[in-house]
Amino acid sequence: MGFERTLLRSNDKRATVLMLHVARSNVDYQVMTELTNQLLEKISDRSENKMTLAFLKNMYRAKNKDGGIYIARQVKPGLSNAYFWSGEQGDEFEAIDKFSLNDLGIIFGEDSLLPQF
Repeated sequence: MGFERTLLRSNDKRATVLMLHVARSNVDYQVMTELTNQLLEKISDRSENKMTLAFLKNMYRAKNKDGGIYIARQVKPGLSNAYFWSGEQGDEFEAIDKFSLNDLGIIFGEDSLLPQF
């Protein structure tokens, strides 16, 4: 929910993916709709509405806690960076229109930005 969003590559060379999902109760995993809607409004506002409420509400389509919106740092040319997955094994990832990171207000982090240890 930050004001500046940057996706850096992972330190172990695996794909970097940001997952957005509804808030759920830790007790029974039920969707916490009121809290989720408050968070979605904050995310949309802080992205200067690049992540619209309509885009973010795709996460409500998830069938379980593993489902939601997945935003990939790097994709093949011509593909969307934003996908929905229901969370159910066997279900395919579904592109959400043809969003780039820039369309969503996210910066593609350069390797030079990685912390040096």
